[in-house]
Amino acid sequence: MVNISTIHSMAIVCNKERVLMVGTDGSLYRFTGLRKHSNSGTDHLCWDVLQIATNSDVITHGAHLAKSVFTHTAMVSQAGVLYTYGDGRHGQLGQDEDDFDAKYYPRALSRNVFGGQKVCGVSCGRNFTVAVTGVGEVFTFGHNDVGQLGIGTNTPGDCQKIQNPRRVETLIGKCIVMVASGCQHTVCVCAKGKVFSWGKNSFGQLGLGNCEDVNSHTPMEVLRFGTHDKKA
Repeated sequence: MVNISTIHSMAIVCNKERVLMVGTDGSLYRFTGLRKHSNSGTDHLCWDVLQIATNSDVITHGAHLAKSVFTHTAMVSQAGVLYTYGDGRHGQLGQDEDDFDAKYYPRALSRNVFGGQKVCGVSCGRNFTVAVTGVGEVFTFGHNDVGQLGIGTNTPGDCQKIQNPRRVETLIGKCIVMVASGCQHTVCVCAKGKVFSWGKNSFGQLGLGNCEDVNSHTPMEVLRFGTHDKKA
């Protein structure tokens, strides 16, 4: 058991059932709620603290838990390396090709899959991951049944599981600086302040002015914030 009173935190992120914390020494800690039986037969909730990476120089940027059995985490190190772990059955970890097994400890993705670029930001959807590189390009991987990867198609059957990071071609040259993902959609902001969205739109979450359940498979510019003075 880790004594958390001795840990100095520099980053923290929460999801439904757990907390991830990065110490100033670069170590990564996971706080997980567990139900334990007392001698009286009554369940009580306690926290189990596990040190899952040591001196990994990892800064946690995002984590998402869709439900208790669908969970994965993505992190970016100070050196611009993306780490993932957790549920991998939909390819959302971006690990080795044809490897959809769960990973219980963070594993690094090669920069080669991002065109040799450093990763500077990441966001997790329900079963997919979105990464932003230092030059503002966007890469996605994981489940793509409603076009949540933004790569121009939603492929049927097992091909929905896209394991290798794919560059979002529509956003090349836009210099994306921020990205955030919901359950099955993503919104990003470019250096000029324009907003783009893609994925599921059943509740109007893409900001396109309607609630039609027509999924956008490529990023669409959100124009409802007013007119733009500058050209793209």
